[in-house]
Amino acid sequence: MRQLFICTSDAVLSATGKPQDLTNVAAGTIGMWQNDDDSKWLAAAPAADFRIASARVTISTPQAGTMFKAELTIPEPVAGKDYTLQLIKLGTEKHERYSWTVTDNGSHKTTAADMAKSLGDQFTNMIEAGNEQLDGLKVTVEEAKITIEAKKNYQGWNLIAGDDLVGTEVTITAAVAPTLDAAYVKNLASFCSQNRGFSNVYCDGASIYPGYPMEVEDKDYKMYSIQFKYPRKYGRTRDEAPIQELAIVVPTDNTTLTGLLDTILAF
Repeated sequence: MRQLFICTSDAVLSATGKPQDLTNVAAGTIGMWQNDDDSKWLAAAPAADFRIASARVTISTPQAGTMFKAELTIPEPVAGKDYTLQLIKLGTEKHERYSWTVTDNGSHKTTAADMAKSLGDQFTNMIEAGNEQLDGLKVTVEEAKITIEAKKNYQGWNLIAGDDLVGTEVTITAAVAPTLDAAYVKNLASFCSQNRGFSNVYCDGASIYPGYPMEVEDKDYKMYSIQFKYPRKYGRTRDEAPIQELAIVVPTDNTTLTGLLDTILAF
């Protein structure tokens, strides 16, 4: 296990106060003290094994999310040409469907509005057929303009113009999930309890423990992320100190507690 300490250009090694007083360890700097003498920080070469302390506290605030939206205007069709749109679901796993395609062929009587309606209706039929993976998408057609947008979630999508629509401009508003809302905290609780993302990945482990995802207040939250280590004594099979991460989430309207934590953790 390798750890990287990146210090700031004005960082100064802490040399006053007691090592347990981490207020002396400013962000971007580190402090060291000898294992058998925790009364002071090191100011010279150690005579025995020593420890390192660093200020690793990250404070995060809620960010609003953005739902997916794609817009394009169909050009006037040419007889005999194929007009294709491909909807791509982002972030899928192996063996999971990720693509849905609609297409139509132009004729001498086909207008841009006709083609837009045909392609839009095909997408709408797929959605209304009860396809769970397309749930939450809505297709709107106005004259020759097609708009596909998410209405329920922040799933990422892409819309590609294919065949003889290649080169047609598609305006994409990328989906960005909100951070530190109730759904974010529920998901974080599930990851912390089940080790998801490490031993349980993707949908596996989504509900292997009863009670998760746990219920939380439907509010925005402020999060304090703290990184620390528990040292291990020599003589064990593995003597490195595994890194631990602690996340503290507090509703933003609880200003009494967030104010106190801001003061305590303001390294």
